[in-house]
Amino acid sequence: MELQPDSGSFSVDKVRLAALVKNKNHEILGELGGVEGIISILRTNPVVGIHGSPKDLHHRRKTFGANTFRKARVHWFVALLVSCFTDISNVVVFALSMYVVVSGIMINGWETGWKEGTYAFISFLVFFVFSAIFELGTETYFQKATEVCRLVIVLRNGLMQQILYNKLVVGDVVYLKNGDKVPADGLFLDGHSLELDESMITGLKEEQTLPKMEKVDNSNPFLSAGAEVVDGHGTMIVTSVGRNTMRYQSKGEIYSSRSTLLESKTKSLEAYLEKIKWVVAFSFLPISLGRYFSGNVRDGNGNRMFIYGETSVLNVSYDIVEIILAMFAISIAMDTSSFTWAIKFNLARAINKLKADDVIVKKISSLEKAALGIAGILIDKSGTSTVIVSKFVLAQQVAENEDPGISQDVLALIRHGIGMNTTGIIYHEGSCCAI
Repeated sequence: MELQPDSGSFSVDKVRLAALVKNKNHEILGELGGVEGIISILRTNPVVGIHGSPKDLHHRRKTFGANTFRKARVHWFVALLVSCFTDISNVVVFALSMYVVVSGIMINGWETGWKEGTYAFISFLVFFVFSAIFELGTETYFQKATEVCRLVIVLRNGLMQQILYNKLVVGDVVYLKNGDKVPADGLFLDGHSLELDESMITGLKEEQTLPKMEKVDNSNPFLSAGAEVVDGHGTMIVTSVGRNTMRYQSKGEIYSSRSTLLESKTKSLEAYLEKIKWVVAFSFLPISLGRYFSGNVRDGNGNRMFIYGETSVLNVSYDIVEIILAMFAISIAMDTSSFTWAIKFNLARAINKLKADDVIVKKISSLEKAALGIAGILIDKSGTSTVIVSKFVLAQQVAENEDPGISQDVLALIRHGIGMNTTGIIYHEGSCCAI
């Protein structure tokens, strides 16, 4: 069966479809003719799926929205500068550096007075910008590596395909199995013992959530985006995507990374080290000020920098600000954010290595637990076959050798085996297809 693309208007809007799953509204479902009515309205088929042509996909995205979560996009360099100047400690550092520049010029003149403060300002600015760039690169690498965790199996024009979750459209027929995350709001079509854990929708840390099991069947056909399949398997029809899903309206993202156990423990360690960092930095301040006001600090010529009753207020303020800047330099040198970067980078690297061995990581927290408890992962590749099809010919009939020299029973068994082993999934890659 082949569906014909239709660019006509749908008889239901995205607002009503969103309310259907959000409120688990059986009344709206009944008004729309039940699940069968939704299938007819969305012009899809449980066996064939949607047509899936570019025109059909564009029309559905235009009508019901895309399964994406657009955020305010600012040019990356501007975003880095904004992040540098919005942190209170950074603002203090830059303000003190500018004060050193101004007071240095007033004390030593234009020729040399600007150097100390300018060097400090540039040093801090370079550190903050490069830290932000490194963080951006690590996050980009991590997001690109974890894209494979967001693959979903859909049925389009009678063919099973693996696509990224953000390519889903309303009307898609999605296959769900144990461990999958529901990629969009939808309705149950068919399956066996399908059970969801809806505690994932809260977005809390894993150790803070209790399982909230929900059985899904014909009497309770509602599936919420973000829930995790804990038992059974089944198919669903997508009714709401992107900003129209219940998950987005409550938390803002479907595949947002909920803090895993390792990540939360790392953040706790960072918070503890952050306190130690500031204790060490602030302990430097009274010691340095005590030495300065006691006359034990001397300049490059061996002269005491502070003499009671002789040193001007401007000189004293200049020296004190330099001491405070040194304190901030100590705290910056003890930066703790690299812990999170290191974990994300190594997780992304592990996911990429497993992907190279045809192993897809569905749940990052499971990989973390495995990494903490074992030294290696043994991968069994027996029975795995990938064929790259770059060209095929569609014939009207198949010619058979009337006398193959093989027993008909054996030949029938071979054909039956071939027929039973055709559960491969088509994955489009460029101009070729991997089956």
